[in-house]
Amino acid sequence: MRARDVSPPPPAGSFRSTSSCVLTALVALVVVGSPARAEAPAPVGTPDASAHRVYDLLLAGKPVGTRDVTVRWRSRGQGGERVVVEAVTGGTLAGVPVASRATGVSSRAGTSFTAVAEQGTSRWEVQAREASDRASWRQVLREALPAGARAASTGRREETVQGPTVVTTLDLHDEVRGRTLCRPGPVTLLVAETGEHASGVALEPVAVDLDVAGVSVPATRCEVRMDAGNATFAFDGGGTLLRADLRLFGVPLVVAAREAPEQRSWGTLDLDLGCGSSETALAP
Repeated sequence: MRARDVSPPPPAGSFRSTSSCVLTALVALVVVGSPARAEAPAPVGTPDASAHRVYDLLLAGKPVGTRDVTVRWRSRGQGGERVVVEAVTGGTLAGVPVASRATGVSSRAGTSFTAVAEQGTSRWEVQAREASDRASWRQVLREALPAGARAASTGRREETVQGPTVVTTLDLHDEVRGRTLCRPGPVTLLVAETGEHASGVALEPVAVDLDVAGVSVPATRCEVRMDAGNATFAFDGGGTLLRADLRLFGVPLVVAAREAPEQRSWGTLDLDLGCGSSETALAP
């Protein structure tokens, strides 16, 4: 990665969620989040758009899994745009199989996500919704209990993840909200797949040339310094994630785009994030 003397693209922020899941014989579930992002509506008669992106997971430089991401932009007329991000992750870490399906939804009305995952014999579900103040998230984590065990409070944990700025691992695939990490200042990174979160400080972004499948791509590298370990992210000029170095499933992983990601086919970004939203009760 070679630094270049080029001004980085302007930062921005916003995100989404809804979910269904199948993991190695895991129960399917569906969640639709009342979204939270301001976006210019598509021209009348323009169809909805989508993009499919594949990332390789690397541990100590060796491939250990993949992350398959689909982003869908849905026009809502004068109500703006609704964006759905779905990420399916799978691989083997230190001999232990891992798998997850996470879905996020965002629009002017609010932002939320649901994720289901398993690591070895452990299985869990995470649900979270951004609060109306846009500075915190309400999160519920449910752990699957052993077969035959009676439901207990130990299998469910609820907490508030504080900001002032919270960015999730699904936000990384959102061309607006992900680049919030490029805005210097306090930030909390929330791992949608596990519910883990860590706070730190985002540094000034740096313009770089990033090698993607043998092609040099101009990018913006953003770094967040945290006690739990620094994390770095690189986005192309359109805000699409090219690479992330972070802790996922408890280990330091590199999430690298397999090829230069395709871009959305229509629409312009409205970076005014001042739209209000109301917090909706999270399903128990």
